[in-house]
Amino acid sequence: MATRDINKAMVREQYFKLGETIKKAVIASDAYRKRLADLKLQKDTYAADYIEEQKGKMRSELSAKHATAHSDTKAQLEKLATALRELDQVDMGNPTLVSTLNHIHNVGKNLSFENIQQLNAQFAYDQPALKLLQSAYKAAGVDYDGGLDKQIYSVDSMMNEIGKAADDAFLHGGSINHFSSKVAKYAELEGHGSRGFGFEGTPDPEGANEVMLRAAGLPADS
Repeated sequence: MATRDINKAMVREQYFKLGETIKKAVIASDAYRKRLADLKLQKDTYAADYIEEQKGKMRSELSAKHATAHSDTKAQLEKLATALRELDQVDMGNPTLVSTLNHIHNVGKNLSFENIQQLNAQFAYDQPALKLLQSAYKAAGVDYDGGLDKQIYSVDSMMNEIGKAADDAFLHGGSINHFSSKVAKYAELEGHGSRGFGFEGTPDPEGANEVMLRAAGLPADS
């Protein structure tokens, strides 16, 4: 298998693993919520001190599981970033890319909206090629590049954005859904946004309800 194919496989694998980490974190959160709800039903059976002691234990257990999710996420992100950086190299041996660059240079400002969209579509999810096209449009004086700024990102920015969301979700009691949305955002830019990896939509619906309760000044749990 060629090095590029190996790195592409690594990217897919790490996004899959990030999805699995999110699923496990949601399962842990849901288990905590259920245990907490069951404990509340026993408030007339046990002393208040015992109830609070059990709540503390449950929170500690959830924190430990989320800490594991955090460390797993960091390891997965490092492997993902390594593979993405390896892929961030333009293949100038690609005749389609060379032909496209020449076309942009020759036609320049006379490129139509439809033509630009067609040219860009040939390199969907190919970050280095899209970055090169963006530079080519600019050099040719083309004002509209087909919205490439929404398709292109830097690995460092990705690491920073997803990393901070993971810190918030797993270390500071923040939203798993928010973290998941950041993973989904970058996965989509690599063509992995609809593979059912586990970070699409709202993987933690109960967490979404808790966010709304907190925003309204109400306790999410007690």
